[in-house]
Amino acid sequence: MNLTTWVNFSKIKCYRHTPLLYLSSYIIKHKEPYYRLLSQARNMENFERWVIYILDGIIETSKQTLEKIRKIGVIFTLFP
Repeated sequence: MNLTTWVNFSKIKCYRHTPLLYLSSYIIKHKEPYYRLLSQARNMENFERWVIYILDGIIETSKQTLEKIRKIGVIFTLFP
């Protein structure tokens, strides 16, 4: 079995240019609630919901980060 069976190199290469914990990707993906909740938080209508939105983003981004770390670990295991 060769390495390309296990690893998609094109995806691994892009990790060099992306921060591991990248909250902006969550915000971009969920743009509508971002602007709506930001506006509500600014007007002090619903600050708590804004905090929950950001915490949800941190949770989702952290899960993606753990998956990236796992994939990078595979490479280091295959090439010690």
